[in-house]
Amino acid sequence: VEELYEAALALPAAERTGFLVRECAGDAALQREVASLLAHDNRNAADTLLDHALTLAMQALAEEETGGLGMSLLTVGKILDDRYEILEKLAEGGMAEVYKAQARRLNCPVVVKVLKPDSLKNDWVITKFQVEVKALAQLDDPGVVRILDAGALANVSPYLVMQYVEGSDLRHFIKATGKGLDLAKVAAIMKHAGQGVAALHAAGLIHRDLKPDNLMIQEHG
Repeated sequence: VEELYEAALALPAAERTGFLVRECAGDAALQREVASLLAHDNRNAADTLLDHALTLAMQALAEEETGGLGMSLLTVGKILDDRYEILEKLAEGGMAEVYKAQARRLNCPVVVKVLKPDSLKNDWVITKFQVEVKALAQLDDPGVVRILDAGALANVSPYLVMQYVEGSDLRHFIKATGKGLDLAKVAAIMKHAGQGVAALHAAGLIHRDLKPDNLMIQEHG
């Protein structure tokens, strides 16, 4: 990722799309990661926004990851490792599938994230998944989702079990109001999000994908 990022950054914006397509050779996850870094680079104020073609390419990759749910790795009603009953599929991306499940021993809802079989062919994806597991295992902060367990399916696809947060992500939370949020609510959300990010930084970790879709809003009376 670093090598491609530095090489693409040295090119004119109009040439970056073609460069990434060639060098990533069909690896959509890798191409999206590098494109995301380029899109947020602010070392050259005149070139912080990518050209129109690259923007469209990023949108296409995002649609490819979130659209068209295929055959699921886990089915509703399946008992995973005799401990987690799958209740519903919450989301599917290019690298993993996410399910809501019931922890039978703890009698509480949890989230099960499973890496797709195709992702096992990509060492970078596996490493990223392992880093996520280790990162979450290091943290114990009320503002950061906790990891509860980890394992692997019969096809060796690794999975992790995380705390289930009852609520909605920030993007849907804002849209649901119909008119945006008042200043006090925005300040409260920013305060708690900041505390979570501070906990990450204290553990020597950087989120690198902080956006409304990855911030869960949980109401507490």
